[in-house]
Amino acid sequence: RDIMQTLGNAGYMKSSIEQTKSINGKKLSITFNVDPKTRYYIRNVKREIIDEGLRDIICGDDTINSLLHSDMPFDINTLSEERARILHKLRNEGYYKFNKEDIRFVADTLLNQWTVDVTLRIGLHLENGRSIPEAHQKYKIGDITYLSDISTSATHPDTLRKNGLPYLYNNKLRFRPNLLSSNTKLKKGEYFNDSHLRKTYSNFTRLSAVSFSNVYLEERENTNTLDAFVIVNHAKPHSLGFDI
Repeated sequence: RDIMQTLGNAGYMKSSIEQTKSINGKKLSITFNVDPKTRYYIRNVKREIIDEGLRDIICGDDTINSLLHSDMPFDINTLSEERARILHKLRNEGYYKFNKEDIRFVADTLLNQWTVDVTLRIGLHLENGRSIPEAHQKYKIGDITYLSDISTSATHPDTLRKNGLPYLYNNKLRFRPNLLSSNTKLKKGEYFNDSHLRKTYSNFTRLSAVSFSNVYLEERENTNTLDAFVIVNHAKPHSLGFDI
């Protein structure tokens, strides 16, 4: 079954397998004879995108970067890679709520031919199963707030403002404000960018002084603005002792 699925994913959708068993004493040997038949190839690639904003992106210059084109082998893995590529591109251009489930592929095989027509479909955004479909929205970063070593029980933290950014902490701020802001790639007023968010996580992970970091994005009600809360906890100092 796994062999059939692997062949089917690679475009060999009419393959067949014969299984032969042989017993020699206490040993059982199984031989699989695989006939992959003819491989399917893509004839045409179509794009059906209802959202005008996304259509301008995906059906414009981005078609040059597409992993799908005519006369290439039909491969499910390539479809998955194309879905991931489109998702990455759109989330880097502000589409914070766009996810891979919004992208669908329909493959139509042609009668008596070894070719496939592939259609890429992206519908409108649905917040939930009962919401009204609407255009996908681009989000901008709003206020950025830093929380250093603050637990959920902290009700009245100290606050320091530098370069227009608030830093909340208890008793003592253990990080230089410039250290935190320079390692944060999300910027107020810019469109949300998933690569910048991942880079922020990576930057704080590499800092030995940081034991824990997280970025919480909160959507302002009835707006396309995301307020960012950057949480960082300091690492406890390590000591090394010797006995002679």
